[in-house]
Amino acid sequence: MATTQAEARVQITVPGHVIDVPMSNYMLIGDSLAELIPFLRNELERVGKDASWLADPDAHWTLRRPFHTQPLDPEKTLDAEKVRDGSRLLLVKLDPGEKYPPLIDDVAEAITYWLREHFPSWDGRVSQRVTLVVTPAVVAFVCALAIFWTSTATPNFTARLVVCTLMVIGAVLAAAISIVVVRTDKDSYTPIVAPFLTITYVLAGTAALLITPRPLGIYQLVAAGAVLFTLSVSLAVITRANARLHYGIASAAAAVTIIAALNMAYRSPTAVLGVQLIALCFLTILVSGRISLALARISLPYVPATGESYVKGNDRAGDLDAGDLPRDGRANESILNQEQQTLTAYDCIVGILTGALVTLCATGFFAGRAMDNHQWIIFAAVLTTALALLYRGKSYDDARLQGITLVATALLLAAFGAGLLASPAYADNQLRAAIVVGILVLGTLIATVYSIQQRRIVSPVVNRLLERIEWLLYAAPLVYVVLAMDLFQKARAR
Repeated sequence: MATTQAEARVQITVPGHVIDVPMSNYMLIGDSLAELIPFLRNELERVGKDASWLADPDAHWTLRRPFHTQPLDPEKTLDAEKVRDGSRLLLVKLDPGEKYPPLIDDVAEAITYWLREHFPSWDGRVSQRVTLVVTPAVVAFVCALAIFWTSTATPNFTARLVVCTLMVIGAVLAAAISIVVVRTDKDSYTPIVAPFLTITYVLAGTAALLITPRPLGIYQLVAAGAVLFTLSVSLAVITRANARLHYGIASAAAAVTIIAALNMAYRSPTAVLGVQLIALCFLTILVSGRISLALARISLPYVPATGESYVKGNDRAGDLDAGDLPRDGRANESILNQEQQTLTAYDCIVGILTGALVTLCATGFFAGRAMDNHQWIIFAAVLTTALALLYRGKSYDDARLQGITLVATALLLAAFGAGLLASPAYADNQLRAAIVVGILVLGTLIATVYSIQQRRIVSPVVNRLLERIEWLLYAAPLVYVVLAMDLFQKARAR
């Protein structure tokens, strides 16, 4: 009589993963599940995979074979259910049904249970979360006070140097702590990385703004933008973590530096500078996908057109000589197999998109507040950009990207309207401010109705018309830049 092995290597299938597990042939399946769930969670977390599906304390777990409706009997063993080496089982989560509160006879224990259930006490985790939110906020507030102090009191270079030195020391310490935590891979300290990196950027950017003994202007913007861009690229390479934060800072800093450097050579009014920055940020949003693929080092397949060579760079069309074909297997690697590169590209596009949108919304406020010439051109430029952002947001299939873009569209209109109301030329801009606020309210109402009723445009004629309008909107910001800078008139005058 053949003896049964003590263990069987079983493939346990959970959403998105298949784990090879050695399971006892003689332990009851119900008893095995109590040990199986923590084992699977530890294995997934050890390799950096998402194990949130298994973190359900109220679920009722069962095992069943693929293409079977009935689960395995929890009162039997794997050997009794004829589960052998190499078998694949599905881990199924069932609803436990009606839940009953525990019956506690002791009054003190009952009070303790309900207090813990509904009124959690202050503990170390809550303290850590609050501290990691308050600390960057306090640092940002102190930096804002320092900027206000230097703008109003105009201190000498020695006072500026002392303040900036303290900020640089704080930025270096925060960056060093973040790098050490990331490099040593200490899970207990991982939550402090993002707040400390934020503190690093705030302190470094403020120090670059304040170091020069002159009023704030484009020179300080160039200095701060260059420092933040260099710092973000360096930290992205060193830490290889929090890519969204690094690329968001890099995209915002690069846009500000480019426009400020351009205005060092060719001066424009503040409102026109805002139109330039809005156009550049929108262009960054349009090309963010390509930039993300390049940063993530995802190689796109070369698809030859009719008559072109099958090998890029080969002048002989249709040449299938095996000696000229690439033999490196990585050249033919599918994008679907580049999991880590794909996730990196996604983090890049989220970071670039967020940085560009934050800069764009902030610029909308300053453009509205400083609008003293070409009022209707700048007004139309901001409204057109908002409509183009709406189109761009609806073009995303990803919920996060679409949500970020649509929220930024509303914030751009709100910031521009607030800038118009806060401008010194309020009497001249109140009509335009009323139009912006009216468009914002009406657009919000229409969006609310469509989202609640889940309406979609199904007419092919209307969709084709909207596509044509979309392409015109994407090109419109450059036209408004030319008009706001009077480039056409200046070219004719020459």
